[in-house]
Amino acid sequence: GTARPLALLLIEPATGLAARLHDQLLDLFPASLDIGVARSLREAMHHLSTRHVDVVLMDLMLPDYKGVDAVRAVRLTAPACALIALDA
Repeated sequence: GTARPLALLLIEPATGLAARLHDQLLDLFPASLDIGVARSLREAMHHLSTRHVDVVLMDLMLPDYKGVDAVRAVRLTAPACALIALDA
């Protein structure tokens, strides 16, 4: 059978940066990624609780949570997914 695309959630409040990352990831991995985008931790929690996610790529400075607290919240909601945290 065909392999399921890798489900990635991009948590990034800056619309322009999120769009650039989204496009770059799709250019690098055409047809093998299913990318969701969340602008806040609250949006991300909804996405994580309603869909399967393999990898979370997140900004540590979100409008509703910052740093370690944001990472901890994602970890509690989706303990099995890979997590890559980016900090400016």
